[in-house]
Amino acid sequence: MKSLNNKGWGTKEMIILSCGLLLVLLFVAISIYRLYHSGATVAPQYAILEKTLENESKNYAASNGKKPVITLKQLQESGFIDLFTDINDKPCDGYVLVSDNKYIPYISCQYYRTNGYDEKYKD
Repeated sequence: MKSLNNKGWGTKEMIILSCGLLLVLLFVAISIYRLYHSGATVAPQYAILEKTLENESKNYAASNGKKPVITLKQLQESGFIDLFTDINDKPCDGYVLVSDNKYIPYISCQYYRTNGYDEKYKD
C-alpha cells in the first residue's frame, strides 16, 4: 500500500493561511473606512474657506464696486484677507464670480478644488 505524501497542505497550514488572508482583508477594510471618513472631516474646512472668500468678496464689492470676478489677490492687496491656507497650512488660490447679486466662490488647494474651478482666473 502506498503512503500519503507529507508535503501537501495540512490543517495547520490552512489555518495559518486563512488567518493571514483575514488580516489582509481587515487591513484593507480599515484603510477604506478611514479614507472614506477622513473626507467627511476635511470638507467642512474647505467650505469655511469658500464662505470666507465669499463674505470678503461682498465686503470688497461694497467698498470698491462690483466686478464680474474678484480674485484672492485683489482681496489680499486690499487688506480684506491676509493668509489663505488649508488645514495643512498650504497656500490656496481662489476667486469669486459675481452675477445678479450672487457670489460664487471657487478655491484651489493642494488636496481640494471646488467643482467648476477655472485656471483662467488664477492670479
